[in-house]
This record gives sequence, structure tokens and C-alpha cells, in this order.
Amino acid sequence: MAGNEEMILEYLYQYNENEKLYKEYYEARKDEKGLREFLVRNTKESILSKRLIFPELYEESVPSEKFFSDSNMFGRFHNVKITKHDRYTPVFEHSHDMFEMIYVLSGKCRQHISGEEINLDEGDICFIALNTVHTMEVFDDSIVLNILIRHETFDDIFLNSLRNKSILTTFFLNNLYENQKTDYIIFRTSGDSDIKSQILDMYIEQFEEDEYCDNLLIHMASILFNKLLRGYAKTAFVPIRKKRIWKTTIFR
Repeated sequence: MAGNEEMILEYLYQYNENEKLYKEYYEARKDEKGLREFLVRNTKESILSKRLIFPELYEESVPSEKFFSDSNMFGRFHNVKITKHDRYTPVFEHSHDMFEMIYVLSGKCRQHISGEEINLDEGDICFIALNTVHTMEVFDDSIVLNILIRHETFDDIFLNSLRNKSILTTFFLNNLYENQKTDYIIFRTSGDSDIKSQILDMYIEQFEEDEYCDNLLIHMASILFNKLLRGYAKTAFVPIRKKRIWKTTIFR
């Protein structure tokens, strides 16, 4: 596994074509002339054909359903997907009807979740509730992975494999899926190599694309959830909203 992990890390650190264009756009936005020249070189049609997101191309907000629906994010027989967040992607508000985990593989990132600024460091995992408006900011060489799971699939994983009553099971079942009283939860795993390896194993597995891949990814996600509960349930950061006032509570 060590050899595969090294190769996948090398692959993740390389800038893909989308990231190169996003970085060019990031630099161009520093002055009006540079932005005009960028938009001349890269037409609206060419950008949209590559499914890139530039907020200036939309009269109002970026349409979440165009980019983040189940049909766009998952194949017909797929329920779990792990992607790298393209570095230098312009900041835009969005939401989606799937379960999302943000994992900071290296470096850092910043999010705004329901208007609250959240800073994540290496090893942090942030679970975001369904249909929660948020942004993502990665404007350096940091590597952030998005783990996406269909809503129905997550219900199956959670209910079947996390039966023990705990404050986290209550959080997920009552708040994420029923009342949505809480928009996110954060696990600070720091330098936990086991968690890192588990997530990278999932990233590697999805390239198999055979009849067993999706079931294995569902099983691996279940293992990941249990590892997080075993190691970090008592120190999970959960914001609690009371009378429209938000505060962060640490469970002990």
C-alpha cells in the first residue's frame, strides 16, 4: 500500500488543467485589465463546456442543481465519490442534496457555512449537513478532498453500522436529517495516519470501476465513520444554535 499511497499523493499534488486555469483567473482578477484579457482568451462557451465555475458568468448565483445534483456527481450505479477540490476555484455559495465530508489532506482551507467562518487545518474532517449553504477557499498548494455520499446510501450506512447510542448518532439522525438544527460537525484528527490511509485507500479504490468497487467504498466509508467515533467522538466540535445564537460545544 505504501507505494500506491506515494503515487496517489504525487498525483494529487500535481496541478490539473482546471486548477491551472483557475489559478490563472485568480491572478488575472488582481486588476481590471488582467481580468478582461483573461475573459477574452477564455470565452464563456469554452469555460461552460469544461464545467468550470466562474461566478462572473452568471447573472445571479451559481446554480447548484447544475453542478451538484446526484445525476451530475454520481454515476448510475455509484453511491460514493471522492474528489480533490480544485485549488484556486473562485469562491461561491452553494448547497447540495448529498452528504459531504471535507478532509484536509495537507495544508489548510477556509469555509463559510451558513455565514459562519470556519478554518480547517491538516487532518480536519468537516461533515456538512444536507442543503446547507457554504463556500470553500483553497488559494495555495493545500490538498482538500471531498467525500460525497448519496443521502439514501448514508442512511443505510449509518443506521446499519452505527447502532450504538451516542451523542454523535443523535446529532446525525436528529439534526442532519430531520430538523437540521446543526449545519456541520468537525473532527480534528491532526496527524492520524490511520484516518489518512483509510481515506486514501478509498480514493484509490474508486479507480477500480468494477462491479465490486461501489460496495467496497460503502463498506470503507462505514469503517471510516466508526474509526472517527472511536477516536474523536469526545472531542468533536458541534455548533449548537439556541435562539439564533451560535456557539461551539466540545463533547467530553
